[in-house]
Amino acid sequence: MESYKEEPVDINEKLLLQKQIAEKEQLLSEESIRERLDSIFNIVSDYMTQWIKEMDLEYKDSRYRFSPYSTTVFVDTLKEGAIPLRNLGSGSNWVGIHLLVYFAFQKYFIEKNRPVPSFILLDQPSQIYFPNQNNKTDWKAVRKIYTFIHNRVKELEGKLQVIVLDHADFPDDTDFNNAILERWDEENLALIPYDWIDEK
Repeated sequence: MESYKEEPVDINEKLLLQKQIAEKEQLLSEESIRERLDSIFNIVSDYMTQWIKEMDLEYKDSRYRFSPYSTTVFVDTLKEGAIPLRNLGSGSNWVGIHLLVYFAFQKYFIEKNRPVPSFILLDQPSQIYFPNQNNKTDWKAVRKIYTFIHNRVKELEGKLQVIVLDHADFPDDTDFNNAILERWDEENLALIPYDWIDEK
């Protein structure tokens, strides 16, 4: 401290630094952060709401909203108020709502060029329907899932990869069949081929 010598300060430089500090403090203020987060979640919720009718979910004329505070989805209705995901009916609604959330976040990240891996891995999204060849209602619902997935991938122009492992099959659907990379059947039984596994 004895050797410390105060250097003269350029008043313009000091004012510039004070201005930069004030700007950084504003960016880091709790209110500013919350406003930016609210803006992001409003955009994500807008995407979800736009896609509801494609998925044929309940309350298709209401707003779907993701809440970061309770990390769940709400549907805002005039009559019943905010309805949380846990009260939104059947398993098929839950599958549909989860798909809305996953794809809405991916769309946001891709459009904002954020450094988030742009892929989704889905394991048997049709499982809730337990589809069989005789139940046309179940197959119709499963087809909506795949149409929704196809539409999102197409909309994002190849910037999103979706990997789906499922039993669903639509032999008459060209888009569906063009997206299949591997089939598992009597001859090809495993995700990892048996000859890859060293028995020793």
